[in-house]
Amino acid sequence: ASLSQSYFPNPAPAAPMLKSLNSLLSGTVEPVVTQEHKNILMHYMAQSAQIGQQITQIILTSPDPSIMLSRTAKALGEIFQVDACLIVAGVNPTATTQIGLWRADDYPALPSGYQAQQLTHPALTDDLASADPLAIPDLQVSDICNAIGWCWEVLAARAVLRIYTRFQSSVNGVIVLGRSQPHEWTIAQQELITVVSESVAIAICQVQLTQKVQAATRHQILLNQLSLAICSTNNLDEILQMAIAGIAQALQVDRSLLVLLKYTAPLSESQVSEQLPKTKVTVAYEWLEPTATQRASTVLNESFWLSESSLCLQAFRQVPEPIVIADGQVVPIVNRPIESLSIFDPARMPALIIVPLVRANSNTPLSPTLLGFLILQQCQPRLWHPDEIELVKGVGTQ
Repeated sequence: ASLSQSYFPNPAPAAPMLKSLNSLLSGTVEPVVTQEHKNILMHYMAQSAQIGQQITQIILTSPDPSIMLSRTAKALGEIFQVDACLIVAGVNPTATTQIGLWRADDYPALPSGYQAQQLTHPALTDDLASADPLAIPDLQVSDICNAIGWCWEVLAARAVLRIYTRFQSSVNGVIVLGRSQPHEWTIAQQELITVVSESVAIAICQVQLTQKVQAATRHQILLNQLSLAICSTNNLDEILQMAIAGIAQALQVDRSLLVLLKYTAPLSESQVSEQLPKTKVTVAYEWLEPTATQRASTVLNESFWLSESSLCLQAFRQVPEPIVIADGQVVPIVNRPIESLSIFDPARMPALIIVPLVRANSNTPLSPTLLGFLILQQCQPRLWHPDEIELVKGVGTQ
């Protein structure tokens, strides 16, 4: 008691002392924030604010979606001091995909066809529910072996930091940072990219809205032009050529075709006997994107029997529904059509849509006449958006 009075003459501080002692005995230690930690925290808070301001400025000054994502990727790459930054807007089959890539060494643009391939790559879409960043110090010794080839080809990366962006609680994109050498991603870097992903999500949302508006405008212009042509001219060749060129340019595909059917016997005989009618298929019109000429051979005026093409046969049997193929080279074996025709070469044109052109019969409304097919093809794999399929069907109806 005397010692207590000597060292602690005022009994009031005893309560805090006991509280501190109890916390030590119970194993609970109050965190100690050093000046170094405070400086690091303030540094990353300043970086977060800086990136947010840069992204806001990019959104306001970049009318083109691809430029917006590329500028955002550059801003992130420089702030994080990495070798590469990839931003993907849209990571599910129902979304239109746009990609922005930045590399410190001015690496060229993404490999041709990568836009469709990346959607299903495990390095991007392994766990859309995860809100935490995925930090891989070295891909060559990581358990995620499937990611090695992808990151090395596109980002030339050994170390990867990835996080999904969310807008209104839904995943709308992904950010991938890459370093060419192994790197231990710090907690501060992971926390910073988590905060920054919120601003990037807003940029991605803006990109997707712009894409939808631009696509809707192109589609409406095409339908209006086609309707006007049908009403103002009797030149069928002019109408059909404008239709296949317009739909190809509106959807930015590499080739569009119009094939017509010629029945060698009345359809009524085949319908009664339920046999496949002997039908000649001819490529009557073709539009080919100029840069795709080296990857695709012209097939104008090519003719073959309906029974010689499993794709045309399938389209004939499932009228009025279209055939939609994202990649003819990876279609399951049991469903893959065996085609020897150059018109459907999956190595040159792996993605396609086949829409039947149907004329309703007044006498037999349940048995419409198939006039031919409207075909769109792409030199690279492509995931067709539902709005794109509906547009092709609408043009086919007109």
